[in-house]
Amino acid sequence: MSIFKNLFGTRRKENNKSAKQNEMESQIVSNEKGITISNQAKVNFADYFSESDINLPEIMVINKVYDLGIGGWNIKARIYGTQENYYIDFFAVHRMTNSRHERLKPDGKLEGLEYLWEFGYQVYENDPERTEREKQKRIKENDKVIEILKKKGFY
Repeated sequence: MSIFKNLFGTRRKENNKSAKQNEMESQIVSNEKGITISNQAKVNFADYFSESDINLPEIMVINKVYDLGIGGWNIKARIYGTQENYYIDFFAVHRMTNSRHERLKPDGKLEGLEYLWEFGYQVYENDPERTEREKQKRIKENDKVIEILKKKGFY
């Protein structure tokens, strides 16, 4: 028999901005050169979050972190590359589901990236050493992912 325990003691702050505030922020483009997002990428991103009506801006500035969260989602997105060859990485958190770390390409294809293990660790009642190894393995893996997310400005 196994029991699962949670690895996280605290929750991340939920996005408390209104939909209007998020829409206004996502439409602001700095003086830096932006990349026009392909229709296919915009459509697939909107479909991915279809229940919450979340959309990418028309133009994204390279290396700027966008806060696109609406409807319970806290989403951070960032574009890399050039107009001819770009990709958008995003990290999405919702209190009712697991987090997602994805890469969106101009053709609309999504690629799963490193993700946080949020479901705790397995407890082996008759093997406390194995339980501790399992716990440490999950913590170590999550620490690596958190570092990646921090470098992108997502965490």
